[in-house]
Amino acid sequence: MNIYRNICLILIFFFASPAWGKATLGIWPVRINLTPDQKIGEVILRNRGENEVKVQVYAKTWDMDENGKFIETDTGDFVFFPRLLSILGGEEKKLRVGYNGDFPPEEKPYRLYIQELPEIQTQKEKETKKMGAAFDFLLKLSVPVFVRPSNAPEPLKAEILEVEPAEKELKIKIRNSGIRNFLMKKIEVRWENIKGSAVNEFKEDYVQRVLPNRSVFLRLPFDTGQCGKAGKLFLKLFLDDSDKSLRQTLDLNPGCTLSDGSVPMIAE
Repeated sequence: MNIYRNICLILIFFFASPAWGKATLGIWPVRINLTPDQKIGEVILRNRGENEVKVQVYAKTWDMDENGKFIETDTGDFVFFPRLLSILGGEEKKLRVGYNGDFPPEEKPYRLYIQELPEIQTQKEKETKKMGAAFDFLLKLSVPVFVRPSNAPEPLKAEILEVEPAEKELKIKIRNSGIRNFLMKKIEVRWENIKGSAVNEFKEDYVQRVLPNRSVFLRLPFDTGQCGKAGKLFLKLFLDDSDKSLRQTLDLNPGCTLSDGSVPMIAE
């Protein structure tokens, strides 16, 4: 009983804090595409709460490693109008984002951040908050920004570079060989042994964005104890922001390794 009583006291302590979750900002759109014909994008910020919210705006470059981890660095490629915003409760304001760099031959990914600023407090208010054990949790919104060479549609291009077993999983290395990113939302896998019988199959949500000219390992639960009977692997990737999918059938060596070099995926 003491455990449950302590949990209740902790919940009362946090949710009784007057500074808990004051900022409620809505944002639209949730992605910005910029091209030589459209160098300035717009974001609408709406304060759905009652209290005034002050935010600052900045951007970072966006990259990724083969484990799907995103890497960000500071950038000066953008101009913001304005950089600091004060939004009253129920108010809506427009933020303009202008690109001032050179447009590349392939898509360059960035992230736009809208960061809530802390309130300016008097010394007395600080002491009162400290005695009341209140906490401020500042809101931070993130919007992907893609700088593209044009608005023209580009074909989806991807290839499978490696297949290798690991402990209770199969690692499939996918490379985006196109000039634009794609976002996976679901994956379908079927593996057959050398006799053509299904050994493992599943279809499940798998959210992973792959940036252009970048590779990432897909880690799939698999009975690798069956790798001595390797046959064919049927792989299909369902994409979130496209009506197309990517698929391929792979011939595997014993040990669940790829029998050939890189294998292009088929967009359908």
